[in-house]
Amino acid sequence: MKSSTKISLEKLGPPGIPGHLVIVDKLKGDTRTDQEQLRDQSERMFHVTAILSKTPLLDEDIDLSLAVERGGSYINASPDAVTSLIKTSLGNITLSHNSHRELARIEFECAAASQIGALGLFHTAVSPFLDHISYLANVPIHLARTECMDKKNNVHFYDYINPHPHVTLNPHEARIFTRVLPLYALYREAKNSGSPFYRFLCYYKILEGTYAHIRPEFFLEARTRAVKVVTEKEVVPDHEELRFSHGDQIGKSIKTVFDNRFTPQFRDEIAHYLLSDGAVLNVSDFNAVRRFGGELLAIELCARTVIGVQERYEAQLG
Repeated sequence: MKSSTKISLEKLGPPGIPGHLVIVDKLKGDTRTDQEQLRDQSERMFHVTAILSKTPLLDEDIDLSLAVERGGSYINASPDAVTSLIKTSLGNITLSHNSHRELARIEFECAAASQIGALGLFHTAVSPFLDHISYLANVPIHLARTECMDKKNNVHFYDYINPHPHVTLNPHEARIFTRVLPLYALYREAKNSGSPFYRFLCYYKILEGTYAHIRPEFFLEARTRAVKVVTEKEVVPDHEELRFSHGDQIGKSIKTVFDNRFTPQFRDEIAHYLLSDGAVLNVSDFNAVRRFGGELLAIELCARTVIGVQERYEAQLG
């Protein structure tokens, strides 16, 4: 039987940012507390399940069902295939297809000491396979939803993207400033992308383009027209979610964070395709995805702040 629970969007975190849902099953006779089940550090078996998709999953609801019929891809199973088993040194991979004979679901069994460790092994084992067949078939392959089950402790971990709420815009006439159009375009490009690396780069380019080109051009025009511009301080805004991960950055100059954090620690890795230790950046690497995904809220808020300031500057030119 399918059941559902309603959780307000405010409790799920910022829209478009990766989130995690943990469900602790209580079985009859199990007297352990939730925390005892969650804090187990022993090596134990995990079962990871992921459904595939032809496009990025853009659900308005968080559907945790990983039934094989929810998945799909452009990769067709051979006529006589039921399931396929791939044995690796990290764990066993099981591939299943849906009723349309499309590769639809991947399951993985491994031993690990934590959910993060199990997911890391899953992506290390599965990503090269998916990357390779994506290249061979010349098709996109998306991991639409992932569940990691701690079999010993009956704990389920789900990854998802926080849904966006419906928005009613104010009916008043809005001003669109020509100079800001490239920033709007980059912002929408970031929102439409499912890649944390590309999203980060779009937000970064908003900041870079503003500081290197748009802002100098604006002040040159203001001086030429003898318009005295009331300037604003651009600082990393306060945000409840940001306090946990970037509390030391809140209130700092966005330009300083741009120069000292976003550029050397993240942008340079994407631009030069190299990590700080000299290793090649692998965009399928689980830890790299988590690292860049953890930076998205901070740089998105900075990009929105800078765009808003630029809009108010443009309004002063009339």
